[in-house]
Amino acid sequence: MKKLYTYFFITVLLLVASQNSIFSQTFRVDTILYQGDVDYPINLVFLGDGFLDGELQDFRDVAEEYATLLFTVDPFRKFGSFFNAFSISVPSNVSGAATDPNSLIDNYFGSTFGYADIERLLVPTNNTAITNVLANNLPEYDQVFMLVNSSTYGGSGGWVATASLNEESKEIALHELGHSFSDLADEYWAGAQYAREAINMTQETDLEQLSWRNWHGNNDIGLYSHDESPSWYRPHQWCLMRYLGEPFCAVCREGII
Repeated sequence: MKKLYTYFFITVLLLVASQNSIFSQTFRVDTILYQGDVDYPINLVFLGDGFLDGELQDFRDVAEEYATLLFTVDPFRKFGSFFNAFSISVPSNVSGAATDPNSLIDNYFGSTFGYADIERLLVPTNNTAITNVLANNLPEYDQVFMLVNSSTYGGSGGWVATASLNEESKEIALHELGHSFSDLADEYWAGAQYAREAINMTQETDLEQLSWRNWHGNNDIGLYSHDESPSWYRPHQWCLMRYLGEPFCAVCREGII
């Protein structure tokens, strides 16, 4: 009986040690942009999902490309001195992303297309893994960006801005960062379930009460209704929060800073 108890105790210790090892893993951290002590600037952290160990240099290269692009786009260009940027190289056992949230693959952060039954909605589902990697490698993070190793078009803008490596992914990345970093709304009609009062979305029609009233009439800022739901309005007709390839409108630029 003592042997049985001893065996059980050792097994539990091994399981606990294994779990602690998983939750306290450290990975390679690279500095892409450094403007000052991590306690002061805004720390942007790039993570990658679905990159095999032998593909991690590709991830680091792409993360650097994205960071470089970000700081050529206003308002990030003008305020780049307030940002640090880092990448954390985390290998996955399987390359790519799942296509169905109900059938995940063995990538590290559980990234999958088809979230909420929307084919292009790409979401890293393992929030525990994300928070553990950040806590053990760069706990001073402010904004996280997930790059997913897939050429399929997709992305999302939850607390972790996410984009695939599709040819349009850099524009997607900027758009999703608008959601995650500044809580900007989509300026295309995403559906009634996403309609809300936001920096760049409103039902207010009184120009004296309009949140972007100081911009109204300048830089093509106005009160433009959504065709699909005319009681909701956006400030601009050609903003990155509506169309890829466009700049952030003045209202969104101000909202970001």
